[in-house]
Amino acid sequence: MNWNAIIEIITLQITLYVIFIKVLKKQIKKCIFLHPIISIIVFFLLEKTNYNNAIFFFSNIILYFILPIISLKKAKIKQIIFISFAVVGMFSLINSITSFLFLLFNVDIFISQILNIIINIVLVLLLIFLSYKSDAFYIHFKNIILTSKSVKIVFIMSLWILFILISLLTVILSQYPDTPIITLACFLIILVLIISLVVIYLLIMNNIKSTYYKKLNTTIQNNMIKQVNHYERLAEANESLRKFRHDFNNLKIGLFAYLQNNNITGAMQYIEDCNQIIKTDNLFHTGHYIVDALFSDKAITARENNINISFSGLIPQNILTPVDLCMIFGNALDNAIEACLKIDNDKAKSISVSVKQNNDYIFVTFTNPTFENVEIKDNTIITTKENHDIHGIGLYSIKQVLKKYDGHMNLHCENNLFTTEIDFCISKC
Repeated sequence: MNWNAIIEIITLQITLYVIFIKVLKKQIKKCIFLHPIISIIVFFLLEKTNYNNAIFFFSNIILYFILPIISLKKAKIKQIIFISFAVVGMFSLINSITSFLFLLFNVDIFISQILNIIINIVLVLLLIFLSYKSDAFYIHFKNIILTSKSVKIVFIMSLWILFILISLLTVILSQYPDTPIITLACFLIILVLIISLVVIYLLIMNNIKSTYYKKLNTTIQNNMIKQVNHYERLAEANESLRKFRHDFNNLKIGLFAYLQNNNITGAMQYIEDCNQIIKTDNLFHTGHYIVDALFSDKAITARENNINISFSGLIPQNILTPVDLCMIFGNALDNAIEACLKIDNDKAKSISVSVKQNNDYIFVTFTNPTFENVEIKDNTIITTKENHDIHGIGLYSIKQVLKKYDGHMNLHCENNLFTTEIDFCISKC
């Protein structure tokens, strides 16, 4: 039995599913129990056919592409295929390099097989260890997945072309084992290919960073536009206040006329009419003037899109800094409004915010409807949509502020109702 090939297949499957779970954040279906059964059948066929090329090819398709598509919940087929191509390519490249080196240094066949088995096992153990200790590798892999299609294609093609070239060089070296020039040429070519792979990887990561900063720059520009709109609304409010001051003297004359004639009923009706003139639907009384202004500003955008914002409770004055208050309430409201904008305008859309105090802690709850149930894992929204970065930046900003005040944030979504629960300690303010 070819234990070397069997270990390679087993370790490659384990590697695939570790990366699937860590990168895609997907759960495994119950049909995962089919994997060992199908793997045993594949091993049996490969042994019986002496690893026939056609059987080996179809076995790879079944084990590394079809079974993952069946086993992962709500995973995109394109992402599964890309990860499978990338991981199989990397493993094949590593094994081809080790085979070349063993041949180059005339390592005994039996020893080279043992070493190859050890290398594969060590790689899997290292991958599992990294999955618990550090997410750096998986973050890089996820960044490559989320990058442009052309970059992904270049990455996969680079892996497979290098694998094919190194395999060909290994064959050439095996046919001419005692030719120093060919041996040296093969070694130099392998070295150049490895350097090329590193350069390609660095270029891809540089492209990903560039894309990230472009998105970040777009986000900052959008925030600046919102800020300009905010100042424009303040200017409109100041203009309305100036007009009111201008009309105030005339309004006083009318009121004095009613009072001088002892027409109390008329005066009260006159005051009511004045109240209707200055009444606004965007007036909030949260207990904190900064949050009042923030809610009033957000309510303008919400009302334009048939979204109602309600507030209950009281925010104490001397808690958090104005910036931190805006970071928490502003980002949470933005996310709630963004979720409501995805719902049809003919449906009721209401955002509810409640604030309660219990001893030294303030508890804030945001609730809003959603277009569809949101998947949440490890208190993080699982999404592959284009606005993932912007939405994620908002939640990240809230979490960073809460850390300063011994605070926490919990996310829930049930029956298309999304809830954000926030708490923080007043004594830490």
